[in-house]
Amino acid sequence: MMPKRPFWLVMGTVVGAGSTLWVERRVRRTVQDAANRLQPDVLAAELGRSARHMAETASERVRDAVSTGRIEMREHEERLWQQLAERRVAPERAEATKSPSHLGN
Repeated sequence: MMPKRPFWLVMGTVVGAGSTLWVERRVRRTVQDAANRLQPDVLAAELGRSARHMAETASERVRDAVSTGRIEMREHEERLWQQLAERRVAPERAEATKSPSHLGN
């Protein structure tokens, strides 16, 4: 039978060494990927893609804003015309509701 302390010492060393190697590979891979992305030609291509994407989304946002503005403008104009019509009708109704004694006869 193997003593407990040496067994756990060996197990801890193996797990520690294995996890250290795994983390080291992972970090190296991450650093290498970042270095590859930061190369001038890759940066230029990514910048171009980003600029294209921003231009496309900006044009869509502008189109949506103009469309929404036109709709709001039409609705506001309709409300203004309706208010104007109500103002014109209100004096006519007031004149029609006046009794003949108020006409100054």
